[in-house]
Amino acid sequence: PPVKNRLNSPECFDDGHQGREFLVDPELEDLSSEKWRNHFDLLQRHDSFANFEYATRTNKGGHKFISLSGTPIFGADEVFVGYRGTGTDITEQRRAENALRESEAKYRNIFDNAQVGLVRTRISDGAALDANEREAEILGYESREDFLANYRGISHWHDPDKRAQWISEGIENGFVGETELQLRRTDGSNVWLQTSAIFDIENDHIDTVSVDLTERKRAEDDLRESEQRFRTLADSIPGALAHIDAEENLLFVNKIYADWFGVRPETMIGRSVREMVGAKAYGQLRPHLISALSGKSITFELQRTFTGVGRRNLRISYVPKFALDGSIDGLFSLATDITELKEAEAEMIGAKEKAEFADRAKSEFLANMSHELRTPLNAIMGFSEMMRRQIFGPVGDTRYDVYSSIIHESGEHLLNLINDILDLSKIEAGQTNLNERDLEVAKVLNFSKKLIEVRAEEKNHILEVNTLVDGIWLRADERMVRQMLLNLLSNAVKFTENKGKITLAAELAEDGRLRISVTDTGIGIAAHDLPKAMSTFGQVDGSLDRRFEGTGLGLPLVKSMAELHGGGLEIDSLIGVGTAAIIWFPKERVVDSDCS
Repeated sequence: PPVKNRLNSPECFDDGHQGREFLVDPELEDLSSEKWRNHFDLLQRHDSFANFEYATRTNKGGHKFISLSGTPIFGADEVFVGYRGTGTDITEQRRAENALRESEAKYRNIFDNAQVGLVRTRISDGAALDANEREAEILGYESREDFLANYRGISHWHDPDKRAQWISEGIENGFVGETELQLRRTDGSNVWLQTSAIFDIENDHIDTVSVDLTERKRAEDDLRESEQRFRTLADSIPGALAHIDAEENLLFVNKIYADWFGVRPETMIGRSVREMVGAKAYGQLRPHLISALSGKSITFELQRTFTGVGRRNLRISYVPKFALDGSIDGLFSLATDITELKEAEAEMIGAKEKAEFADRAKSEFLANMSHELRTPLNAIMGFSEMMRRQIFGPVGDTRYDVYSSIIHESGEHLLNLINDILDLSKIEAGQTNLNERDLEVAKVLNFSKKLIEVRAEEKNHILEVNTLVDGIWLRADERMVRQMLLNLLSNAVKFTENKGKITLAAELAEDGRLRISVTDTGIGIAAHDLPKAMSTFGQVDGSLDRRFEGTGLGLPLVKSMAELHGGGLEIDSLIGVGTAAIIWFPKERVVDSDCS
């Protein structure tokens, strides 16, 4: 277009020399851009223009910016002649504006990306004028835009009066220094902030910097709670606990430690071990302190006198404390009061020695009395037997038969009791030797059944033998095996009401052991009474067992004889249901028929 073609012509200016300073440089300005097209259209319409800005070059080849205002001039033929107006060099102004924009961009970048909350609010109504993303995040808003649209300062304060006081202080002083505040987030949770605020009263706004202290506060609370837990735990330890540094100064003591010295725990902190215990006791402790501070854990015992508790026996343990770099920066000390333990140990040793002496004396006495007791009883049994059989003719009165029977039965009963006592005492004294031979298990069971059949029939009991060990032999003392079974069968008959059932059984366990059991449907034994029933001379109080004689040696004797064979006795009983007594022998004593 004519306007565009003549725009850079010097003839377009009243003063050609001055006009050149306003010529457009096509390298700096794109004349086909929208800005220039609009300008050309305006000139074509013969319209005036104002403050049209563009870039050009200086005489030295630099850049400058021109602001042009004027009216286009056209000739008679409507050909564009030039401008009539004014041009202003706005280079410095443009540079200042660019610098300002760059500064504002930097400020906004810092503002938006700061790790602290930044917010500007109105003093009058608490509305947000500006804020960064961090401030929105701290108070629980979804975004900065959400914050600016919905924030009202008073809604985040728990106590409106405290906010009013904070505002009043800021208005009076122009600022509020570092202050810790607990505010409310949008979800109702609490957030701790450290804030600093500058008040611009004239422009009605507050600039506030907020640092989120919530995690620090939580960590401080956790630390206090941890310290309290440690203190509670340390004070509950049954001993004196202390933390000692590498210079042997006390850093921590628990309550017991302080109580021993008769002082409060806080008064001991920072004092040296030597100062607290005195020179003499320190001399005893010093070698152990050196060992612990050289990296060795050590435990030792000593006696010493304390202000608060008097003279005590102590067991003290020193454990070195290692720093993060592996060096030793102190030790932990735990002192336990073992005074009562030492006294109890002394009493226990004395009591044990007395018990062992009494036990040896009893066992030795009973073992040595075997001959003295059995000889007269054999005489009684012999003479009463002669009277009962009337070997030398009739006595002359039938009542002597009754008397002789009573004498015989009583003597037999007494002899059995004494035999039990003597057998048990010999076992306890270690004077019993096994007379071992191979026994056919099935025959031993059947023989034992015959011994007890008459007594079982008197009470109408069902007596059964169940054996799964045909052809199995047992290497054992035959007399003891028969006595064990007879004792168990006698108990079963005695403690089972009329018309009960008693089963004698034998089987091989999976591990190869031989198990011989006597099971009855008797009165049973309570679980808490089993230890008493198994003890020597122990008898369980009950309505039935008081009606029968006995010394309580039956089960202990069976147990001792079974243990002599390397086995044992097990009892399984239930009140009102019955009892199962099981003798077991180790697999080493079990042989089959071929081996026998």
